Amino acid sequence: MNTKNILSILFILATIAFSLSSCVKGDFDEPPIIVPKVEFDTVARYDMTIADLLIKYPGTCDSIKDTIIIKGVVTANDESGNLYKAITIQDETAGIMIAINQTSLYVDFRVGERVYIKCRGMYLGRYHNLPQLGFINAGAIGQLPKAYISMHLFQDSLPGKKVEPVVVSPTALNVAMVNKLVRIENVSFADAGSTFSDADASGDRQLEGVGSTFIVRTSNFANFAKMTIPSGSGTIQGILSYYNSTYQLTIRDTNDIIGFKYVKTLFSESFANGLGGFTPQSVSGAQTWTADITYKCAKMSGFSGGNNQNEDWLISPAIDLSSVSAATVRFSHAINKGDVANMMTNHTLWISKTYSSGLPNPSDWVQLTIPTYPSGSSWTYANSGDIAIPAAYLGQSNVRIAFKYLSSTTESATWELQNFKVTE
Repeated sequence: MNTKNILSILFILATIAFSLSSCVKGDFDEPPIIVPKVEFDTVARYDMTIADLLIKYPGTCDSIKDTIIIKGVVTANDESGNLYKAITIQDETAGIMIAINQTSLYVDFRVGERVYIKCRGMYLGRYHNLPQLGFINAGAIGQLPKAYISMHLFQDSLPGKKVEPVVVSPTALNVAMVNKLVRIENVSFADAGSTFSDADASGDRQLEGVGSTFIVRTSNFANFAKMTIPSGSGTIQGILSYYNSTYQLTIRDTNDIIGFKYVKTLFSESFANGLGGFTPQSVSGAQTWTADITYKCAKMSGFSGGNNQNEDWLISPAIDLSSVSAATVRFSHAINKGDVANMMTNHTLWISKTYSSGLPNPSDWVQLTIPTYPSGSSWTYANSGDIAIPAAYLGQSNVRIAFKYLSSTTESATWELQNFKVTE
């Protein structure tokens, strides 16, 4: 190949290299941020408040035939798994749940995002008294089909300022608060130390001191379902819901649990499926401690065809406290059908580090004070409160805790126990 040809080839290669390099820019342009914007036109882009919509359609499954548009800010979605195929929105008047047949709704409907809803063609009903906007299913309120989402729900912003929860008292709730974001202060969990949900079902967890018909409900599919419920007192917030005649709180994630103390559970027994490792010991009388599977409790009563004299103990298995420097006992209990004046004498708690088996020897046991008793005249459970294990029993591996029941020929109360826990 002659020199002229070689130079020609080199010139062509250099030209190609220059052309390629000129096509590559040192900096890439950032993609534009697309802000969702409602395109349809109304005078104010919505016609009715959520509260007025609920008043206009009060039935169990009403077809919305009028041209109505509502708007609200997303307060909850399915990101944690505690809501399923649903979001809640709220305006300045009320909140409402929208049932939608689609998962991962949190991708499109984020908390703090404004949403407009064209209601015509949808249905507004009550699922066990909880208002829901959705579609008809077998004559009842159901989920809006996936194919209809783009016809009815319209995003109108990026997530902005989130809705502030309304501080409420559980003793002053009303239906106007349902589906709104609420906050309850200075409360504690009666079920501290257990998990937020059951192993294979949603869990109902009682808030202590706020009435027996107010619960925190958690789906077993929530990403915090198996977390330990914290002890102590604090603030809890979430979406207020309603099931038949019971108010429920649905927390959105663990950020809704504020100021509580998480503890390690050293031993627990719910008594829901039996006495577990507890052993009944009857000192006197024919009646003994039993498990009531129907009411999910341990139970003792001296009544059988009349009042009977009894002394009966329910003794825990050995609890190892050899490596702890502090521990606390707590449980829930109900007492009924006895003499309230004798309640604190006939229903007591004891501790031992020397007991091994058989009938209890009084010299082995020391009484612990139960801070809180139930009313003594109903089946309403009360939380015992935290009972500190004395220092003499810390560092020991054979600690037993026992419930001691007494009755007489003149009165025989029934004592029921649930959710016994020893925590560090």
